[in-house]
Amino acid sequence: MDKLKKNLVLASILATSSIISGCNDEAITYNDSKISYINALDEQATFFIKENGASGDVYNNKHRVISLLKETASGEIKHTWFGFKQSQIAVEDTNTRSHYTSIKKTLRDKRNYWTVAWLDNNDYELSIFEKETSNMEGLYRVRVFSDGQYPIYVNGNTTNTRVTKKGEVSDFFSVEKCTELKIANNNIDLCKGDFGKSYLAVVDENGLLSLTEEI
Repeated sequence: MDKLKKNLVLASILATSSIISGCNDEAITYNDSKISYINALDEQATFFIKENGASGDVYNNKHRVISLLKETASGEIKHTWFGFKQSQIAVEDTNTRSHYTSIKKTLRDKRNYWTVAWLDNNDYELSIFEKETSNMEGLYRVRVFSDGQYPIYVNGNTTNTRVTKKGEVSDFFSVEKCTELKIANNNIDLCKGDFGKSYLAVVDENGLLSLTEEI
């Protein structure tokens, strides 16, 4: 290979390397995220996670993360992987293993997430979204995740200005007293929480399933 061709090949390699590393540093590094899992199903459930390229089915025991009783949440669990990869996150009922679902998500480095397993009629669903905090002194700051569309009433208001969206998390809103949040016809008790903190409330048509601090 003559000198000109060698220089062209070298330039091409350097340019490609620059593009790959410049687009996303996560593509060539070890990464980690923290996930808190919430079981809003009507039975005990087991969560799994498998990064793209890992061997075996996602429901294999080696990919098991945690089992949770219904209407409970885990603490933060750290997951580590190499490169900018998509992950498959799954849930199944612990006892019969006959109900299950999974989703795929590209987790970002140094982010904190919620993963919520919930029921859409009788079908399992999974939603994953980033944690947020919005602490304000003297107030409860609340986001709501729900399985349907329900009116939200805050601080004694009898006319709703917000409506939950099925399978989505709301923006934050402020609650002045721990007894002054109502969703549809259900009073949502925030009294186990603290003023000045941020919370995720998971609800269904019957009321509160889980209340967990956003940290």
